[in-house]
Amino acid sequence: MTRSAPRPTGPLRVLVAVLLGCLVLLGVAAPARADATDHLQVAVLSEIDTLNPWLATTPAAEMILRQQYERVVGRGISNELVPGLASQWSTSADGRVWTYTFPAGRVWSDGEPLTAQDAEWTLRALAEDPVLRKAHEGLLSGIGGIEAPDATTLVITMVEPQAANPAADLVVLPEHVLSGADLGDPSTLTSVGSGPFVPVDDDVAAAAGSGSPVELIANQHFWRGPAALPGLDFVPQTDSAAAVEALVAGEVDFVSPLSAEQFDSLAGRTDIGTHVGTGRSYTSLVINPGVADSEDVPFGDGSEALRDPLVRQAVQWSIAQDALIRDALQGYGEAGLTLIPPVYPDFTGLSEGSEPFAFDLARAGELLDQAGYLRGDDGLRLGLDGQPLSFRLLIDSEDPTQTMIAEQVTSGLDALGIGVETEALATADLAERVNAGEYDLHIGNQSVGADPDHEMLINTCDARRSSDGEGISEANYCNSEFDQLYAEQHTTVDPAARADLVRQAFTIAYFDGVIRPLYYPQQLSAYRSDRFTGFQPQPAEGGMIAYQNSYWGFYSVAPVQPDSGPGEVVPAPSIQRLRIAVLLLAVVAAVAVVGAAVIVVRRRRRKPSRTLE
Repeated sequence: MTRSAPRPTGPLRVLVAVLLGCLVLLGVAAPARADATDHLQVAVLSEIDTLNPWLATTPAAEMILRQQYERVVGRGISNELVPGLASQWSTSADGRVWTYTFPAGRVWSDGEPLTAQDAEWTLRALAEDPVLRKAHEGLLSGIGGIEAPDATTLVITMVEPQAANPAADLVVLPEHVLSGADLGDPSTLTSVGSGPFVPVDDDVAAAAGSGSPVELIANQHFWRGPAALPGLDFVPQTDSAAAVEALVAGEVDFVSPLSAEQFDSLAGRTDIGTHVGTGRSYTSLVINPGVADSEDVPFGDGSEALRDPLVRQAVQWSIAQDALIRDALQGYGEAGLTLIPPVYPDFTGLSEGSEPFAFDLARAGELLDQAGYLRGDDGLRLGLDGQPLSFRLLIDSEDPTQTMIAEQVTSGLDALGIGVETEALATADLAERVNAGEYDLHIGNQSVGADPDHEMLINTCDARRSSDGEGISEANYCNSEFDQLYAEQHTTVDPAARADLVRQAFTIAYFDGVIRPLYYPQQLSAYRSDRFTGFQPQPAEGGMIAYQNSYWGFYSVAPVQPDSGPGEVVPAPSIQRLRIAVLLLAVVAAVAVVGAAVIVVRRRRRKPSRTLE
């Protein structure tokens, strides 16, 4: 008969329980999957198209993938470059050879080693897949060689010197899981990851695009340490109004972005916190200048008048930006200038000495007169064919803000004697019309990454789309001088000199008047402060929580403890972790005292009793 070990009793049982609790908090033991009610429920307002990280395009999918995959080189709280999978990196004197160190001990969420060979395999798989290569030509075209001579070293050799770190924001996939798979297939997915949260299983990952929630759980092997949250659930909503209703009802815990009216309606509640953050996107008026593909073959049916830069500039002078921000955003935004939002101060703004467009109908009228578009007896502008001048403005019927933008744009053009026909289309139909070049004006939205290279690339002549939508251009903009500045900044390693080149290029695009940022919207968010706390903005001071360039917004979140008061936005996750560390040290110290007392008591009990004489 085998005797079982005696179970600890009394103070010793308390000691063991506390120690096990500390180990779980420290991530030594992986907890069992928590009930979904313990997860942060994040409302999703856009489609989750795929969780294939190399093919995902929608904001919701990209936000989820930020949680699942750590980058080789990541982005810190202030959007600066920070260690990710690689703990350090260096560049050769000529700026062509980049060397990255993958420290021993990095593992995938399934516990398998994560090495530099995974990165080499991923990059080679991308280069060899025609679909993926075309989609990521900006990255791959500059790479001349990829080598991982050992598990800890990745060497990327560029064709020419490059200013931007080629591994910044680079996703690495697990070779041991996906070797032999078709990475260019949107259904090629895995729940294995390297970030703070990962899908529960492959079935959940495959649910992307179905309208079903995507459930993530904390990755106990995450190199920075397990998240305080047991999991995140991304829950699709029909629209922001439905999301707000779900937030108030307690069915979701976080909603962003909100309209100004929705945001203001939640102010003052004790159970819901709100946050205004500087966004990384812009909303623009896009003008069809007579689109053509990368081979200069024209297509579409844009207005002949808008091919004249004087007419496009006249449109810019007719826009009342201040009124637009007041009426459409209730003041929650900043007037747009170039295609780089002010959240990236090194690259935003016009070149020194440039005069930005303002609301000036007299100046707009002078430009139209100069271009030959004169008023008729009825006050309407006449085209060169003698017919009244009018433009078609396409807007997204699913975005109520665009209706208000259309009203402002129409008001200015009407004052100039130009007619406007506004057509509201579903998002998919709008994209189809725009890709075909069948518009004069439309409203666009674009998110911008921390490095300007990609935003410049998608506005070069070679990036222009064809009539079937193939290509990566934002608006089929093309200017050879812009292209030259793009190429020059791409290889300029001096930060100040490069920033000046970037501003020069975007100043040219600004005055060409094809893409006019109307405003940079602030990101308005709301969350259940009675349940969760510690949302980390990026940047730390006044930044956004959702749709970041990293995972900080949710990685830092923790459930609100009973009687701890409402949740809050924290300045940095390090502070939260410091508080946890101090608490754990106090607990461990208390455990040590209790343990010592238990040992002393038991030793005394084991001594034979002394007989008094």
